[in-house]
Amino acid sequence: MNQDEPKPITGNPASPGTGAVELHKSSIYELELDMQNEELRRVQEELETSKAKYFDLYDTATVGFCEIGRNGIIRQANQTAALLLQTACHDLVRSSFIDFIHPEDLLVYRRLCRQIEEKGAGKPCELRLKQCGELPLWVDLRGAWNIDINGIGEMRFAFSDISSRKTLEAQFRQAQKMQAFGQLAGGVAHDFNNIIATILMQVDVLNLKPGHSTEQSQGLEQIREDALRAAELTRQLLTFSRKQIPKFLELDLNEITGKLAKMSQRMVGDHISLEVCLAPKALVTLADAAMLDQLMMNLLGNAVDAMP
Repeated sequence: MNQDEPKPITGNPASPGTGAVELHKSSIYELELDMQNEELRRVQEELETSKAKYFDLYDTATVGFCEIGRNGIIRQANQTAALLLQTACHDLVRSSFIDFIHPEDLLVYRRLCRQIEEKGAGKPCELRLKQCGELPLWVDLRGAWNIDINGIGEMRFAFSDISSRKTLEAQFRQAQKMQAFGQLAGGVAHDFNNIIATILMQVDVLNLKPGHSTEQSQGLEQIREDALRAAELTRQLLTFSRKQIPKFLELDLNEITGKLAKMSQRMVGDHISLEVCLAPKALVTLADAAMLDQLMMNLLGNAVDAMP
């Protein structure tokens, strides 16, 4: 080989288009990264939106929710639970849930917890929760076992206010008792009427016999008045039991008040002074005599109860 001839180039030099290809690949890679980052941001935003909606629904639900650890401490609660228990949500968390259970319903609550631990869920129960300075709150309590994202077991409770339903149930039971009492009162009144009729008949027979002293005549008249008064009381019982239709008549309030005054003193007792003040003229009203008597005796009884 001639020394003046150029030497051949050794190695693997890049071709003229190699740099452009690498630059193109880098641009594509950066574009893909930007697209992936944009997708991640979009997914993150959707997750945040979904999370916000979840907590809005969680807090504004009509049912109270609580998550309770094995130690019985409330780990999380929604606003409804705090509202029902009348305490702040941040005070409710880290409190012991059993402290809110009414003492008389602790057995019911412990039975529910035992069912949850053994079977994973408990049978819904009704119990009372204590409120701050208020009457106990009746709730429908439901619970289930749950494993959180850290693998820690916890109990989840949901409870709703059933106080209105409990009030209606109590009123219904009271109405049933009053209905039974009315039926009993009606039966007793009928039997009592027969006894009164016998007493009045015997008084009339004795009045037909001559030779009574003044004291004896006054005694018979007193027996007759008391028997008639007893008959009026039985009429009230029959009216109360709806077995007798009220009879509306024109009655003088002065006359009725005067008749009631005699037995009223015995009702109020000796420690209370009773003054009867009648109107200067007749006060006529349209009413049932038995109902009017009952009304006036109720007013008198309320006045006696209000005395010191």
